[in-house]
Amino acid sequence: MRQGFVNPFLTTAQQVFKVELGQELKFSGARATEDTITSEDITAFIGVTGRLEGNVFYGFKRGVARSILTIMLGKPPSGMDQMALSALGEIANMITGNAAIGLAGAGFSTDLTPPTLIQPKSSKFTTLGCPQIVVDLDSECGPFPVRISLRENEDQLAA
Repeated sequence: MRQGFVNPFLTTAQQVFKVELGQELKFSGARATEDTITSEDITAFIGVTGRLEGNVFYGFKRGVARSILTIMLGKPPSGMDQMALSALGEIANMITGNAAIGLAGAGFSTDLTPPTLIQPKSSKFTTLGCPQIVVDLDSECGPFPVRISLRENEDQLAA
C-alpha cells in the first residue's frame, strides 16, 4: 500500500481531533501488519469503493471512547447506547470523508459506506490479502489506532 493512501488519514484525524475535541492528536508510529485483525472494545469501520477499495478501521478502548464522548456530548455517557455509538461513528465518518476528499484530489475518487460499529472486542476481521497499515495515534483521551487497508481497484484503472 502506498504511503500516499495513508497520509490523508493522519492529517484529517489530527484536524478532526483539534476541531471536534480540542485536542492534539500525535503520531506515535506506523507499521504493516497481517490481513486479520482483532477489534478493540469498540471498532468503527468504513468501507471504501471506487478507484481505491478496502476498509478503514478505527479502534476505541472503552475508556478512550468514554473520554471522547464526554467531550462530544458535554457530559459522561450513561453507557454505549445508540447516541454514544453514533457519535463514535461520526468521528470515523468525518476522518474518512475528509481523507476521501484528499485522495480524490490525488486522482483516487472513492465512495464510502456508512460507519459500522462492532462490539465486543476480540471480533476478528480479515481483509482478504489486502495489506494493512496500522497508524498509532495518541491524544489526551488515550490511544487511537487506525488500520488502513486500501488497494487500487484494477477494474477502475481500466475504465
